[in-house]
Amino acid sequence: MAVRAVLDGEPVAPTLVAMAAEHAGSLIVLATRARAGVARWLLGSVAEGVVREATLPVLVVPPEVAAWPTDRPLRVLVPLESR
Repeated sequence: MAVRAVLDGEPVAPTLVAMAAEHAGSLIVLATRARAGVARWLLGSVAEGVVREATLPVLVVPPEVAAWPTDRPLRVLVPLESR
């Protein structure tokens, strides 16, 4: 079941992590703007904050994947290592 919501909260990363926990999420998927260097240091990174704070898996996709064309299926490969 997909959950759709408009969130209003600061800071953003803990708000997203709390929303995932509240709805018993099993995976957080979010896009990154791919900032680097000084811009990332000054503006921070929501994706980095979510990865750091979440207790469930986080899939961060680059901007070109986030804008995937709607006329093609998106296939995701998730390799797992068994032990």
